[in-house]
Amino acid sequence: MPPETSSAGGLRRISDPLPLIEQSPVGITITRHGTLMYANQAAAEIFGYPSRAELEDRSTLDVVAPESREMVADRMRRRLRGEDVPRSYDYMALRRDGSRAEVHMEIVQLELSDGPALIAYHMDVTERRRAERALRESEARFRNMADHAPVVMRVTDADGNCTYLNQPWYAFTGQSAHEAQGSGWLDAIHPDDRSRVELELRQASHARQAFSAEYRLRRADAAYRWVFDSAAPRVDDAGHFLGYVASVVDIDERRAAEIVDARLAAIVQSSDDAIVSKTLEGVVMSWNEAATRIFGFEAAEMIGTSIYRLIPPERHDEERRVIERISRGERVARIETERLRKDGGRIVIELSVSPLRDRSGRIVGAASIKRDVTERRRAEQQLRQAAKMEAIGRVAGGLAHDFNNQLHALRGFADFVARDPNLGPTAREDLHQVQRAADRMASLTRQLLAFSRRQVLTPETVDLDGAVSEMQPMLQRLIGSNVEMRVDRAPGTKWVRVDPAQLLQVVMNLAINARDAMPGGGRLEMRTGTCWLGTADVLVMEEFELEPGEFAVLSVSDSGVGIEPADLPQIFEPFFTTKGIGEGTGLGLPTVHGIVTQSHGAIQVTSTPGRGTTFTIYLPLAPAPEPDQPALSRASGAHEIGARVLVVDDEDLVREVAARSLEQAGFRVQRARHGREALQILETAPRFDLVVSDVVMPVMGGRELGQRLAGIYPDLPIIWMSGHPREALSDIVGTAEESRYLQKPVAPDTLVSAARRVLHLRGAAER
Repeated sequence: MPPETSSAGGLRRISDPLPLIEQSPVGITITRHGTLMYANQAAAEIFGYPSRAELEDRSTLDVVAPESREMVADRMRRRLRGEDVPRSYDYMALRRDGSRAEVHMEIVQLELSDGPALIAYHMDVTERRRAERALRESEARFRNMADHAPVVMRVTDADGNCTYLNQPWYAFTGQSAHEAQGSGWLDAIHPDDRSRVELELRQASHARQAFSAEYRLRRADAAYRWVFDSAAPRVDDAGHFLGYVASVVDIDERRAAEIVDARLAAIVQSSDDAIVSKTLEGVVMSWNEAATRIFGFEAAEMIGTSIYRLIPPERHDEERRVIERISRGERVARIETERLRKDGGRIVIELSVSPLRDRSGRIVGAASIKRDVTERRRAEQQLRQAAKMEAIGRVAGGLAHDFNNQLHALRGFADFVARDPNLGPTAREDLHQVQRAADRMASLTRQLLAFSRRQVLTPETVDLDGAVSEMQPMLQRLIGSNVEMRVDRAPGTKWVRVDPAQLLQVVMNLAINARDAMPGGGRLEMRTGTCWLGTADVLVMEEFELEPGEFAVLSVSDSGVGIEPADLPQIFEPFFTTKGIGEGTGLGLPTVHGIVTQSHGAIQVTSTPGRGTTFTIYLPLAPAPEPDQPALSRASGAHEIGARVLVVDDEDLVREVAARSLEQAGFRVQRARHGREALQILETAPRFDLVVSDVVMPVMGGRELGQRLAGIYPDLPIIWMSGHPREALSDIVGTAEESRYLQKPVAPDTLVSAARRVLHLRGAAER
């Protein structure tokens, strides 16, 4: 109960609401003359007293902490005097145990019957004020951190309006707080980007999701910089969306670097060279499109795997040496080496490698540029081979010209002697040996010309199966009885356009090679057939000038010792042989290669040491030949009797052999030493029926002579003879339909037959 006082009547007037005051959660006190006349239980708890009775009759200032007493006493005195003072304020209360509590107080002055009194409402706000201080401190810390942050920051409400922007924003954009608050911050965005950013921000805000965008932001100097804006949603304790906290980072330099990187990446990807990076341990880190084209592996197959899967085992040490140099900071420039493709094939590459460094400059890997030079090296090899063959051909052609002239004379005079019926048996046999020696020397000359592709071919349409059958008895004698020969012919006639004598030379050379590879005997197999070579097949055999189409195939296989892999690339090289000294000339296979190539075909070889070798020849199929014309009789026709022939050659012996051969056959012959002399004879002598001329001569050669004759005597046929095969390929050969070309040495009977044929054809044309 409130204490009894002389103002009991006044108390009685307020005693009626006491139950309500007692139960109020707010501390209530009544003070008069600085003494607590009344305190409810809530007030006692605020001030730390177990009961309100202990609190009553105490001085009001007993529950006020010293630091607040002067302020509280002053305001109470002034209020009682009727001055205008705040009705509510905070003070620091002193609790019974000496502790302090922050209390918010509101004072109402009452006029009682015995004088004025003050009724005060006390609320303990210690925790609230502590929370408020903590919030203020947190906000202050946030502002301090935000203002000193290296990025621009902003806080927006749920509608997207800015409620806070840190100092870096103002420093970056040059905007004032008045300009930037609300939606003003959007004015600093580039006009071309603003509508997009506003739309994306509205969409994110509506979905209550995080927001990010790249856009150009105006700097204080009016220049625009690319920035990255990343905003996270703000929510209250109940999860209600409050807006965003955003950070804005200047990415202009990074974006420029990304553009440069993108351009570099585009250059890398568009490069024709493989560009690959790897760690020092050989783990692939990057792989461009050219690397996929060159090696056949996709980037996903290679990245993260070892680079050694591309390197032949015998090249691993080479790769390790390269890495050692890279780890020392050295560069490796344009070395040639080999690599493996996904399909197992090998390619030749030109390799350049540079160190890869991290930002600290430490070497962490290697960047390599790999250029596929396989085709270039093959072309260079072909060019070198062509140059070599050209050089050999020049030498062979020069030798052949002089050599064949002498052989022509030797063979011709030997034939004249052989016609003597009085020649004794011993002399005839000796003469036969001379003729055989001359033939062998002529054959050797033809081989020199064959592998240099300068011999004169006389192609005919030949049945390949028939040609092989005709060769079979001779080949069996050639290879011996301890070698079993088998011939397997596929059905159908296989017409090919070849020189029959040269085809025989090819097969004989291959058969001899097979025999020599089987000194203890073995098996020789020849097979014929047909096949279609498409564009891809032709490209594989690009050293030969093939056109896609149908080909006849002739393979020659043996069961001999085989060829070592290291020797295979050289077997068609002139003078290369694996046979012992004196056992081989190194011309057999080059001759085969030259004849096949000159016949527009191709040859391939496969071999396994200890198991044998197979040579496969491809010749274009030809149309079936027209029915043969009746052969010319050795007897001269009426139009050939006494035919006048002019023989032109600068070599006396050659000229004499040719002239005598024709004279003995009934021709009337006149001789000339060169083209000019021939023209003089033609101008003064009676009309000639035929000219037999060398090609290479002093004063006036065969080319000029042929051109002059074509203009003066267009109907005069010419038979060309030369020991220099290069001329067989010039424009003078075949300038007229009846022209013929005879390769020296020319047997007398051969020359006579050619003359008769030309004159026969001319006579038939005139009739």
